[in-house]
Amino acid sequence: MGTGRTGVRTRAAAVQVGLALLVPTMAACGGGGGGGGSAETFCAEFAPVNDRADEVFASAAPDPTEVEDLVDEMDELDPPDEIAEDFDLVREAFGLLIEAYGGDTGATAELEERTEEFDAADERIEPFMRDTCDLDYGDD
Repeated sequence: MGTGRTGVRTRAAAVQVGLALLVPTMAACGGGGGGGGSAETFCAEFAPVNDRADEVFASAAPDPTEVEDLVDEMDELDPPDEIAEDFDLVREAFGLLIEAYGGDTGATAELEERTEEFDAADERIEPFMRDTCDLDYGDD
């Protein structure tokens, strides 16, 4: 179990700091999508991804390659229907982070513009992660 994951808003703030420090060339990730996986399988597969997210976002300026790897891991997951739509929004936010780290000002603007939407999705996922997966997930 991780120590707790910071929200998308904190990650968006990290982009702003990271953009000042990093100008990597990164390809944008593709989106996952779907849903319909079993909760038990999803929880087992998400636990190590959640732990990696804790590690990657422990820094104010996370390594963009590690963020990209994290998104790739998230794209492999098949969330259950009850959180699939929100999980896809969180994946989309991570994809925009990668693009922003690559210098895409449009992605940075979209992250800022959609922060509330991404945060709301993140907050809706939190009870599932806590209650079903027994994971520390969210702002703490």
